[in-house]
Amino acid sequence: MIFVIDCHIPYLRGVLESQGHECRYLEPEEINASTVRHADCLMIRTRTRCNSTLLDNSAVRCIATATIGYDHIDVDYCHSNGISVISAPGCNATAVEQYVDAAIRTWLKKRHINKLPIVGIVGVGHVGTLVAKRWQDYGAQVLCCDPPRERAESLTDFKDIKQLAENCDVITLHTPLTHHCEHATYHIVSDEILDIFSGNNKLLINAARGGVLDEESAIRHTNIDYIIDCWEHEPDINKTMLQHCFIGTPHIAGYSAQGKANATTMIVRQINKLYNLGLENWAAPYQRSRTISDYDIMADDRALRDAPNDFEKLRSNYKFRE
Repeated sequence: MIFVIDCHIPYLRGVLESQGHECRYLEPEEINASTVRHADCLMIRTRTRCNSTLLDNSAVRCIATATIGYDHIDVDYCHSNGISVISAPGCNATAVEQYVDAAIRTWLKKRHINKLPIVGIVGVGHVGTLVAKRWQDYGAQVLCCDPPRERAESLTDFKDIKQLAENCDVITLHTPLTHHCEHATYHIVSDEILDIFSGNNKLLINAARGGVLDEESAIRHTNIDYIIDCWEHEPDINKTMLQHCFIGTPHIAGYSAQGKANATTMIVRQINKLYNLGLENWAAPYQRSRTISDYDIMADDRALRDAPNDFEKLRSNYKFRE
């Protein structure tokens, strides 16, 4: 088989080659219709948009994204053209939970807030569930909003997003980015919600997907603190929004060493199920560091503010934290 692989996916080099397959490691911008034409399988991250422009007249029959989300993949197109889509749900949930925990605690300290906030969580999947548990364990009141789960599981204690805006001190977003469907999340937080949420000592975190928050609306609501990891129009982020942010980071909330190892392991094992590559027990060769310290979110903020035009470079060359 021929694999075209985003060269920034860790732990992969030599793995598929050892089973006799051809691997072509490319920068994301080098993955195009020409370079994938003869590939059997693509192994990518969010920077590769998989649609008819990339895939028409190609040999590709499998796309594996080493990410929890897959809004960069036209799933309907893939299914109608016999292309399997593989992702890694939950792979970096603990890393994003770590990021959110550091974000809220840093905000409380810098704002000299000595009481536990009421925390609202929009999207209670892998990440949102961990965030809820963490802050409930601290003793905070946590309100959850997830309309698809609420309906599917007949949950009676979930709230709608307006209720979160009315009652919470902190709202943190953990949804996929969806359009043109019931409960679509594109710009789910815009003027209406921000008008309700506005006030002193209010914090909104987006560590989900760029586009869930309407950044132009956010810029107009100056009495809310924002911590943004996922931006609209990445990597060409809105510099005004960055200046407006309490903390801004280059889409690295899920970038832990463990999360990356989990993602690579998950997609290799799923590809193995499709093609019987002899890698059913393979795991990324990650070794835990002996020293684990608290995550310094402000270091990532400083790096982005110092070089906002290097967003993609900061992300691709990020030193995975423990």
